[in-house]
Order: sequence, then C-alpha cells, then structure tokens
Amino acid sequence: MNGPYSIIEMQAISDAVNNGFLIDDIGIHDYVLLQLVMQRGLRRMQLIQLTVNDFYKDGACFYINQPKAKQRDQDSTGFRQGFEKFSISSDLYDAVQVLKAYLIGEINNQVGAGFAESLSDIPIFPRLDSVEALSSLRNGVTSSNVVLRSEITNHFRRLMTAIPVYSERTGLIMNFDTRRFRRTLGTDLAREGAGVGVIARALDHTDEQNAGVYIQTSAEVAKRLDAKLGKFLAPLAQAFAGKIVRNEEDARRGKDTTSRIRTIDGSENIGTCGAMSFCNANTPVGCYTCIKFQPWLDAPHEDVLVDLYEDRDEIMRLLDDNTMASVLDRSILAVEDVIRRCEEIKRGSNADG
Repeated sequence: MNGPYSIIEMQAISDAVNNGFLIDDIGIHDYVLLQLVMQRGLRRMQLIQLTVNDFYKDGACFYINQPKAKQRDQDSTGFRQGFEKFSISSDLYDAVQVLKAYLIGEINNQVGAGFAESLSDIPIFPRLDSVEALSSLRNGVTSSNVVLRSEITNHFRRLMTAIPVYSERTGLIMNFDTRRFRRTLGTDLAREGAGVGVIARALDHTDEQNAGVYIQTSAEVAKRLDAKLGKFLAPLAQAFAGKIVRNEEDARRGKDTTSRIRTIDGSENIGTCGAMSFCNANTPVGCYTCIKFQPWLDAPHEDVLVDLYEDRDEIMRLLDDNTMASVLDRSILAVEDVIRRCEEIKRGSNADG
C-alpha cells in the first residue's frame, strides 16, 4: 500500500515503537526517527538537516524549528536555509535530549574528550562513521557531515525487521515509508477540518495545489468497529504484545501484589504488570498493547471488552466522531486477541487431558 496508514495502523506503529524501545529492540536514534515521521511527517531531506537545537521548550509547550526542503532539486545551497515552527510532544522533546547525550558521548569517543561540548550545534543524524566529518562540525552543521538520504531509507528497512508491525487490513507486515507518514499527517489534518493552506504548510509544500489531495481523502475515516468486525480483525492486527500466563504465580512479579492489573471498574484482577518502573498508562486499556503485560488465563477479559465497546459507543453518541472513538480500537483488538488466545490455550489443555 502507498496511501495513508489507517488510524489503527498508526496506533500499531506507536505501540511497536514504545514496546521496542522499552525492551531495547530499538535504540534512542530509532525511537527519535520514528517519532519524527509519525508526528511531523518529515521528508528524508528534512530529517538529515535537523539538529538538537531545533527542539526547544517554551513554558509548558514543546516545539521544533522544522527545516524546509526543496523537492527534487535540493542541493547543498539550500541546506538549513529556512524553517517552520511546529508543536511536538513532550515525549519527543525528552527523547531528543537523551539522544543529544548519546551523540555527545559518541562524538567524543571518535574525535576526543570534550570535543562535542565545544560545538555550537550537533546534527540529529551525524556521520558517526567518519572522524573527518565529525571534526568538521567545529565549522557548523553542513550537508557534508550528516548522513545521506539513502541511509535514512536503509534505517527504515532495518526497523521493519527489528519491530515488525502488522496491518489489521492485510495481516501483513507494514513498510515504514516517509511518504506514507506524510500522507497520513495530511489526511489526519483534513479529517480535523484543516484547510488546504494549513495542510500545505504542515507538509512543506511550496503551493497549495498538491495539498488538495488530502482534502479529497478526508472522508475516508476508519470503519466503525463493532464486535463482529473486531473478532475478524484481531488475528490480523496482532495487537496484543504481552504473554498470557496461567495464573498470578506464573507471572513475572507475580508475588508483588502491587503489580496486579484490574478491570476498568476495578472489581476484579485480570493480569500482572511485568515492568519494574513507573508507568503512566491508562490501565487496563493501555496494558493490552504493552509488551510487559501478562494477562491471566482465567481472568474476565470479556468484561473489559464489553466496557471498551460501550465507551466507544458513548463517544460516538456524545461527539458523533468516529475518529475520536477509534482511539480505543487498537486496545479493543488487543483484548479480542487475548480472549481468542485464551480460548485456544484452554481447548489445547482439554485436548491434552
């Protein structure tokens, strides 16, 4: 597929990025790259122009000075010659600060202790394999001391293997493509009612004509997810990322009662959180797509599913907005998947007995 990712597909990519970073399947560079294309839909030429100083905090808000990029005929004369300011998430800003510390360490290892601290700026994607290129950073960030666009493409290909993400539409692993992320950003803006001018600015178009295609696709909203469709899509989406355990004793941290996860109404326990650090996820909704979640085999996961469908219907009733309601879709598919897998395990146990 070459069109925009569906809402559930974007949720799947986001879950995979967070889970992959949580268990070290991807590093901080990978995390920042994927957050940038998910949030800002940047072209490869824009990505390689970014520096750590392009990200900043103003009060309680976080921003990026996004480099502009000529299309097709981009050359070194246009490198970091124009910028547009956009909001970003606090998570992306914090990740860039972690990446900055990592880059300082890598550059100092290559060039010499204290060298990175003397630089006025550091590119997000420097040529870490070249001491000569890194040394030239003392004269500023240029097209000669950052990676090539083809290396960004190769980076995406490696990530597709490191954190494979399945589409609920095809059941196949999705490709990570900057064009698809850009089309998704444009489509999402159109769904939210943004005009052609806003979309053109967000996507760094030189005119508004090309941005018009996103207005035309704004009616292509996510399908209304119901119980029948959810059961069908769950095996394709593979939204559940954790591990089913037979009981609390079999779970990692099973002896720690504070690790228990309860139903939405808090009436019963349904699983164990295997993470050792604090998590601010909305339990149990966010748990089912987390790689650290260990649902119990005989827990009332059906109760969670019923509550999620009811919450989705309530959002539709109040807002009449399927896009807003679809925020719960990925979690619904994950719960459906857990219920299906539990049934398979129980059938297998009965057959063995």
